[in-house]
Amino acid sequence: MREPADWEIRHGRDDDVEEVVELLRTCLGEGGAPRSAEFWRWKHQRNPFGPSPVLVASAGGRIVGVRAFLRWRWESGDRPIPAVRAVDTATHPDWQGRGVFSALTTRLVAEVGEEGTAFVFNTPNRKSGGGYRTMGWRVVGRLPVLVRPLGLPGARRRGGGPGELTPVAAFLARPEAEPFLAAVESRRRRDPRLRTAATADFLRWRYADPPGLDYRAAWAGSGEAAAALVLRLRRRRGLREAAVAEVLVAGEAGVATAAGLLRGLRASSRADHAVAVASPGSDEHAALRRAGFLPLPGAGPRLFVRPLDPEAEPPNPELPNPEPPNPEPPNPLQPESWRFAAGSFELF
Repeated sequence: MREPADWEIRHGRDDDVEEVVELLRTCLGEGGAPRSAEFWRWKHQRNPFGPSPVLVASAGGRIVGVRAFLRWRWESGDRPIPAVRAVDTATHPDWQGRGVFSALTTRLVAEVGEEGTAFVFNTPNRKSGGGYRTMGWRVVGRLPVLVRPLGLPGARRRGGGPGELTPVAAFLARPEAEPFLAAVESRRRRDPRLRTAATADFLRWRYADPPGLDYRAAWAGSGEAAAALVLRLRRRRGLREAAVAEVLVAGEAGVATAAGLLRGLRASSRADHAVAVASPGSDEHAALRRAGFLPLPGAGPRLFVRPLDPEAEPPNPELPNPEPPNPEPPNPLQPESWRFAAGSFELF
């Protein structure tokens, strides 16, 4: 799609950040996460999966539209699958209805496809979902949300004890954190479903470093019985909510430990209720159900996916003893291909 003569598309630059953030504030308000240059740089420039590709629409020397894709790396077993998440986008009110959003998105999809990106994903709201469908996105389904009441709203609950919530950085600084996370990933690699690897680099960037967002961790047990939680406390409709982003389990015995940590949220978080996302057949789902969490059908955001199908180089039959091709990765258009966790889909 060619842009009209009175505006042009170009790649975003570091000196655009302040103007881009102001455009996002103008169009979208403050939102649940800070709209600041510091937050943008953490999110789009310090991402361990790589800096975000960003396009802007410029007219008369000012930015009137922006489109950013957040790089993400899914894994299936031990196979990495590069993807991008369609995130920050805005068009100035004076320029809406001129095709800015479609032009920016279409061009950025083409660019990341040429890089070998497997698919684009996001969880758009009902208003914007139709627009994505017209550009090739398909609805996979709703994220499987589970919820558990923790007590009467406003009731006092004592904190402390096992599973006490502390900053995520403190959890990652513990000497047992590295072997624990290695055990978590060793167990998860047996599952071919798409997941985000729980590496220290990812957890630090995602939960310890974001400016203005306060995530907390709880852990208990040792060896195969070790488990940890990562969560964020927030206000929703006047209630205090514990949003569980990660449930990490080292071994089979860790499922019971994780369930104990989840039951302990009544005291440790002082929240009115807790919510989580987990796929049936996973350790996370087993721990949540054991802790009294119940499915909430139809409540989760809808996952949209735009497959890019980059061309793979065909095998050379003339090579001696060619290695067998890698098995096909899970189809991201099928809900059963995903091992869902809230931290990979939370809007931030």
